[in-house]
Amino acid sequence: MKEYLLKMDNERGMYLPFVLFITLILFSTVTTMVAIYKNEKLINYQLWELTKANTIVEMTKQKFMQEDRETINNEGEISYTFPSGEVYVQYDKVDNHTYTLYITIQTDNDESFFIKSLVMTS
Repeated sequence: MKEYLLKMDNERGMYLPFVLFITLILFSTVTTMVAIYKNEKLINYQLWELTKANTIVEMTKQKFMQEDRETINNEGEISYTFPSGEVYVQYDKVDNHTYTLYITIQTDNDESFFIKSLVMTS
């Protein structure tokens, strides 16, 4: 009976730890890649919205500088609508040709930005 226990030649169970280890590595790799993809997608979305907001700020500055000087007081409020979002501007006159703009932006994807900017008009 002792010889029978020592002579076990059944080695089929030896592959199970290797299979489990390789499966663990593959599962960890796939899970990590999915998490990285989600983070990159979120970063790309936020960067796109920030780029749209910066573009809207520049369009707002240009439109504000083109406004008629008689309609612009020392301080006031103006709102603009652009294809990629809406803008609400509060302005204060600093000098003769310098204004401080407080710009609130609502993009077309419902993201909000608030930017303070200085504009020099001619």
